[in-house]
Amino acid sequence: KKEGGETAEMRAMLDRLEEARAQHGLAEYESVQEALDTACADYAAEAFRQLGWHPDADDSMTTADICRTLSIPPAHRRMAHRLLEMLAEDGRIARSGPGWRAASTRSRPLTVAIEELPVRYPRFSKMFEIVDRCGRSLARGLRGEVEAVDLLFPGGSLGDLEALYHSSP
Repeated sequence: KKEGGETAEMRAMLDRLEEARAQHGLAEYESVQEALDTACADYAAEAFRQLGWHPDADDSMTTADICRTLSIPPAHRRMAHRLLEMLAEDGRIARSGPGWRAASTRSRPLTVAIEELPVRYPRFSKMFEIVDRCGRSLARGLRGEVEAVDLLFPGGSLGDLEALYHSSP
């Protein structure tokens, strides 16, 4: 029998699904993912600023033009393109034909965004620590001045990633 377009069986299944969602703290994961996406967009925007790109709403540049202008080597251009897509997803830049242009002047200090996350979500603090270390070196990484593996395994140590594995919920 239908109750408002749903069968009783369907409603019971949705109720069980919501109970499982609450029991396993999935709302926290969703909230962490949203905060992490914003922090990563902040790092991307800051990296491009550090490299000298200040997008203008009146100008449009392709990924290749941006990479040439900022001296990002070909080996890192795919990553630069993905970071530009992240900035577009966050509403900071927009597609303009084959290029990118500014869509927003939204900005906030990095330290506010990342430093508040371990306080709000202490179970994820090791992950935020690793993201912060990598994010703060993103500009240098785009230019090939630092290797990603050195950021993930400082001094060749597995310690941080082991701690992440063991401490993550």
